[in-house]
Amino acid sequence: MRLLDTETGHFVNNPGTVPYAILSHVWDRRELSYQDALQIQNSSQLTAVVDEVSPSQSPTLVSHTSSAFSIAHSSSILDHPDLTSKVREACRVAREHGYRYIWIDSCCIDKTSSSELSEAINSMHRWYRDASVCYAFLADVPTANRAEIRSPGSPFYQSRWFTRGWTLQELIASRSLVFLSRDWVALGTKVSLVDVVETITGIDQDILRHQKSLDQVSVARRMSWASRRSTTRVEDEAYCLLGIFGINMETLYGEGRHAFFRLQEKILMQIPDQSIFAWGLPFPRRIPPPAPPEVLDLVTLDATLFARAPSDFAHSDAIVSLSHHGFRTKLQRSTLQPPEYSFSSYGLRTELPVVPAHAHYTTPDYVFVILACQHSEGSADDFIAVAFSVHPDASESHTQLVSAGLRWRPRASVGPFITCRLVALSLKDIQARQSPHMRDLLWSVYLPSYDRSTSESALITIDEADVLLAPTIDEGFSSNGYEVECDIVSDAHGNRRRRFSLRKRDIDFFLSGTYESSRHGNHVVVCMVLEECSMLDPYGHPVQKGSMLWIHSTGRTEVTWMGKSNKVENLNAVFRSTTGLSVSLAFSLEVKAGYQCSLVVEEISVRRDQDDEVRPLSSHGEWRRRRRSRQPHGKT
Repeated sequence: MRLLDTETGHFVNNPGTVPYAILSHVWDRRELSYQDALQIQNSSQLTAVVDEVSPSQSPTLVSHTSSAFSIAHSSSILDHPDLTSKVREACRVAREHGYRYIWIDSCCIDKTSSSELSEAINSMHRWYRDASVCYAFLADVPTANRAEIRSPGSPFYQSRWFTRGWTLQELIASRSLVFLSRDWVALGTKVSLVDVVETITGIDQDILRHQKSLDQVSVARRMSWASRRSTTRVEDEAYCLLGIFGINMETLYGEGRHAFFRLQEKILMQIPDQSIFAWGLPFPRRIPPPAPPEVLDLVTLDATLFARAPSDFAHSDAIVSLSHHGFRTKLQRSTLQPPEYSFSSYGLRTELPVVPAHAHYTTPDYVFVILACQHSEGSADDFIAVAFSVHPDASESHTQLVSAGLRWRPRASVGPFITCRLVALSLKDIQARQSPHMRDLLWSVYLPSYDRSTSESALITIDEADVLLAPTIDEGFSSNGYEVECDIVSDAHGNRRRRFSLRKRDIDFFLSGTYESSRHGNHVVVCMVLEECSMLDPYGHPVQKGSMLWIHSTGRTEVTWMGKSNKVENLNAVFRSTTGLSVSLAFSLEVKAGYQCSLVVEEISVRRDQDDEVRPLSSHGEWRRRRRSRQPHGKT
């Protein structure tokens, strides 16, 4: 460890256990490097280098005449014009507080040496923990009194120091920390402002006061503390968290996001805490029972078991882990063994409790993997589970899972769709999803641990889907007196939506709404969000505003609407008979290059109690657009 002498600005090598101060700061454009400091020292003709300091000497008693120095210094560099004001002021403050030595990361590490840099990064947490005092220099906070500092929205609340990745472990590790203003005036200590710091950072006061060990906090919650912080180098998103998890690993600048994958792998192998998998957006309530397709849809994501960055844990602050004993007791599985993990080219291999996402499925396409953790703000009986899709090659002894999510949107909402990765399941929910035909709750699975793609997003939203009709639909229905239209309508508020209608003298069937499309890897999904419908849904209930119907690119979707009760059409009391009527539409997707997608109406079937079924079939030729106005680019 290399320190600066606060009286001379000279380096002290291998000082042993002498008391020292340490600086925490946000880097500026110009920082004094190790090479810069050496050049200044050489230009000032310094006569000696300090080799060692006696561990028994206090910072206030060490002097130039001490026998601990092999040769006395002849001059100081603290007044040198090339020395940065930050180093000069940091030395002054430490010296005035009685500290002979200070450590400053910008100049006390030789960053041209990869081995020294790696050692420093792995030792950083310990160095801040062992420092007698840490000075947190807030360059964007003016000097203010305690009341002004505590005021929400004050410069203290808005300081960049609270948004940087490296300052997280510096804040937590330091036992004594003093906040300094841009004028190097003390604003308060971490202890005196602990409630304010907790509000800003979300870190528990017991952790800040060192009254509670980091090991007592779940991995997911610790990750959430870093979720809104940033680093200049993407690799530092992982390296700045080594001390938070007590991990040592080689630093390899240039590896990009792989560094964060490596960190999670090491955490998984050293800390028995499955909350490391509990990242992503949680479903806002307990998962409902198996529901009609307009409520929820499970989709496969181009994602992995491990998070891509700390920001993925932004919603994981309330996740708490369960001990293995507590987990198997709650799950009522007394023979459940602690999980073991091994990595292979297929991903992470382990045994985990798994249930079908849909109840009573013998061969489910989607499953929920139950984790040994729960949400502290939810029901105490709930488990946290992660959605996965089952690879087609799954077998009893080898099940490969692919990350998935629940795609949904609240009813009567016109906002964007939400894809949730985490769900809450009670023991009753889990038992309801088991079947006598299913294998045991515990599955041997391969989970995708690394993201091998170059995509930055697992979910790509694309343009609104166009609606196309088969040419034979119009021709066949026209000859039978039907009129089929698909056009654009606007309401009183200027909101635009598509309207599909099928009319005849005794039929007036229409749907109006929007058609939004998204792509999940090679899988494309179109969601029909209904604004209004003249008939009943397939379950015989009135169609509610915001109901959703999902059409997948993997096959054809057919939906039937049922007629309502009779009603009078005009003053001549001509009845429009809709009772006993059903209208079926068969949809498919036509996906083109460049993320272009069209919703194709392949067939329309009308059935009435008194008439034969009318089923004009589509041809395999070109689809013809039936539109009265041009749809602008983007969603409505």
